[in-house]
Amino acid sequence: RWEAIPQDGGSKVRFKSTKTNKFLRIMKNKRTGKHIVNVGGGGGKFTVFTIHLVDEDDPNNGQVKLESNVFPGIYVAVDAKGVRTGTGGKWCNMTVYRQTGKNMQA
Repeated sequence: RWEAIPQDGGSKVRFKSTKTNKFLRIMKNKRTGKHIVNVGGGGGKFTVFTIHLVDEDDPNNGQVKLESNVFPGIYVAVDAKGVRTGTGGKWCNMTVYRQTGKNMQA
């Protein structure tokens, strides 16, 4: 589970793990130069994501893409292999749910 912490009036967000209190982040691997996603952030600049609505005509459907604020054009992606980075394609589409009481809604 994650706690979403809005930034800049809701156009950006940080995601904090409720289990570890660490933040989702995208960084650049110093050895390989590739972008990586992990949950080891302390809340710094690598943990901020710009929110992009997937369907502008239905902004309440919960579909978003999360773009790194530090690395423009690099997004959180999920495919059969797990969580990784992407460039904005279909594997970057996420559904965000809001918990209200005991119920969850998109």
